[in-house]
Amino acid sequence: MPEKIKSLFSSKNFGQGEILLYVLVISIFIHYVLAAAVLIFIALAVLITNKYRRALKSLKFRFVGYAFCALTALVAAINNNWIGLLCSFGAFVIFITGHFAHSVMTTKVYETCLNLCCVCSYFVSVYAIIERICFWKIPTYRCFGLFFNPNYLATVMATVIIICAYKVIARQGNQLFYYITAAVCVLPLYFSGSMFIWVEMFIAVAVLLSLTNKHNVLSIFLIFVSFCCAIIYLAPDIIPRFSESSETLQNRLRIWELSIETIKLNPIFGKGFLTYYYMFSDFSPAYPTTHAHNIILEPILSFGILGTLTLITFFVLYYRRLLYCRSNLGRSHISALILALTAGVFVHSLVDMTMLWIQTAALYAIIMAGVGADEKKLNELIAQNNN
Repeated sequence: MPEKIKSLFSSKNFGQGEILLYVLVISIFIHYVLAAAVLIFIALAVLITNKYRRALKSLKFRFVGYAFCALTALVAAINNNWIGLLCSFGAFVIFITGHFAHSVMTTKVYETCLNLCCVCSYFVSVYAIIERICFWKIPTYRCFGLFFNPNYLATVMATVIIICAYKVIARQGNQLFYYITAAVCVLPLYFSGSMFIWVEMFIAVAVLLSLTNKHNVLSIFLIFVSFCCAIIYLAPDIIPRFSESSETLQNRLRIWELSIETIKLNPIFGKGFLTYYYMFSDFSPAYPTTHAHNIILEPILSFGILGTLTLITFFVLYYRRLLYCRSNLGRSHISALILALTAGVFVHSLVDMTMLWIQTAALYAIIMAGVGADEKKLNELIAQNNN
């Protein structure tokens, strides 16, 4: 039986590793159950196939990510936090898939992945439009498409819009296609009723323009954003759920207050992924939700000081490599996209953490894996200079 499984994942049957990445990209835009199945399938393929498993060795600090998954899984198991244990397994799958994408990523493969995101977004947009039409009698209805939550739909669509901005700035492909794609993605973004996702998108585009030295366009963009803010101020009903922003803020404050109190109970190890969800029922009254809705509180609450430091170490090593490639390559649009998306996600994560999901995490992992393409490009330049 093991030999049959290995033969299933052989290069003869599967082709090059990039095909797996393209399948993964497409899976992000379909139902989340199928997306999870594809992620597990690809991770299994990577671990079983010698060629793919050897490719992981190109990422020297990968074991820091694996150590984080092992630590959080152990802590969750000790505390009987079975949902947290499942999340640790999911994080391990994401790490494996992301590391594999990093190892096989080239500029051509990266751009193809981004183009696939744009194409697949049309399917999601059409689905969301049909969904909204079906529920047109309910003014407050929030579309979620094939995602588990409307905020996840909004996050993926906003990311595609940021990708379109990257493509236009880098002058790649048919510019009209990317303008149309961005416009189409605005519809499901609007129908999702997600408020703060607009801030993430605007910040990411602004940072992207700044990093690519498009200062004139940046000035125009900031004027446009200011104009939009003025319209929202004068007509707040134009943004879905804007009238609920005060109530939403109060709920966030309740979540953060309880999170700070809960951190004191397990400051070193936490209790694993989704500790807030695991513990909120022990406190009354407490706002029921899955996590702390804050990128500073959530890691310390769920992973403790030790787990948080492990996770920070991984990202420090990753971004150090990214900045090294950027400084030595001169102008890198790939690194600009990653840094811009990082800025937008970080600001958004101060009030919500939509990256804690199968599809959004996989999408971010693929985009962040673009540093692998820059590494290969840098290695080629070093080899040419040595010759």
